[in-house]
Amino acid sequence: MNKHPEDGMAQSQIKRDRRLLSRIFCVAACLLGIVDLASAQPGVAIGVIPAAGPYTEPLTVHVGIGCYSTDLWQGWSFELVHDSGATLDDVVASEMLLATSVDTSIIEIQSTGFSVEVTYTTTVFPIFPSEESHLYEATYSVDEPVDVLLQFVEPALLWPGGIWSPLPPGHRVVRFLPPFLRGDANRDGRLDLGDVFRLFEVVSTSGYPQTDCDDAFDFDDDGEILLGDMWGLLACLFTDGADPPPPYPACGFDTTDPGWDCIESVCP
Repeated sequence: MNKHPEDGMAQSQIKRDRRLLSRIFCVAACLLGIVDLASAQPGVAIGVIPAAGPYTEPLTVHVGIGCYSTDLWQGWSFELVHDSGATLDDVVASEMLLATSVDTSIIEIQSTGFSVEVTYTTTVFPIFPSEESHLYEATYSVDEPVDVLLQFVEPALLWPGGIWSPLPPGHRVVRFLPPFLRGDANRDGRLDLGDVFRLFEVVSTSGYPQTDCDDAFDFDDDGEILLGDMWGLLACLFTDGADPPPPYPACGFDTTDPGWDCIESVCP
């Protein structure tokens, strides 16, 4: 049977569309925060969902795989190692993973991290694009505020026919946050006129303000350090203005913007 040139052009266009769709879904996974862009490849991505919490409490992080490929596969394996400043308390499979018909599921915990291997008897097409659909829950603890690097080692997918294919190794920094007092800009443990002067000094400086605790300066907790924070603090101190969002009036933690932190804490 003779093939028309138009048929070949149509098939080529379909292949290009599939590749483009795969890339779009992979970028979507990155925007959802599942993986760093550097750790993704078209079709499949593996990573740790961003996490932050008080350093005084264990922090549970979620590990997942995003699959946006039209290909089917039969399992995965990887090792996730962590910094020496953290202790791995436990690792468990998520309820979603336990609900699938897994043929083999192995979790091994070491002093520097943990490794997993999962295989299915039949091919699967799992899609895990959101925080609710993670595969593993790993709990870590620390003795002081610190950023902990979690890094994948030799991640791989198992394709039909028993072929293991490597994935790009990704990484994620999870944050164990120090306590602070919102509005305490001069870091003396209380709110007073000295904090107003310190706030004015910072917001009147050209360029991005440099502080030792951005969260303490962000009086209204809007993610920015602006003159409005100074006016809000003045109103709180000398009129009937609103109190700042927690942590206030006592020291505490705030995970609404884990990209900010305090270099050191003056809180007990």
